[in-house]
Formats: sequence, structure tokens, C-alpha cells
Amino acid sequence: MSLPEFVFAVHLSGQPDDDMLGDLTATILRFVGSGAVTAEIVKELRARVVKGRAGGPADCDVRFNARDGKLVIAVSQGNRHIWGTSRHMG
Repeated sequence: MSLPEFVFAVHLSGQPDDDMLGDLTATILRFVGSGAVTAEIVKELRARVVKGRAGGPADCDVRFNARDGKLVIAVSQGNRHIWGTSRHMG
């Protein structure tokens, strides 16, 4: 079975709902077969988004890119990369 390849990006304006961001991330991680590390990644993602917003504008972008058996999650604010991680899928 081949693993799915996709790009999903979301622009968060203002203060995002922590539950929405956590649910979205958990759903994507389960979809690509990385559910075992879900709580760890969701916690880190939330912390980085909050920390990044403390030093700049409230808007940020979260991008999920699944390709070649790997999921890359990147958080940016304006033109500044504030956090990222990658996990093997499956």
C-alpha cells in the first residue's frame, strides 16, 4: 500500500483555538500513520505557535507536507520560520 502524498496548509489569524489546531494535527498524523507520537507533536506545535505569536503579529501559517514517506510540519509567521519537525509515515 502506498502512503498518501499531500500538502495541507492553514492560515491562522488572531488567536487560534487550541482545540482546533490540536484536532487538526492529530487527524493528519493519524491519517499518515504517525498516531503514536500525536500528543508529543501537538503539545510542541501549540507551544511554538504561542511562543512565536508573543514576539510578533498574531497571524501564522501551519503547513503539512506528506511526500516520499515523510510528513513535514512547518510553522511560519510572516516570512519567518518559527518551528518545524518531520516524521516518517506509516
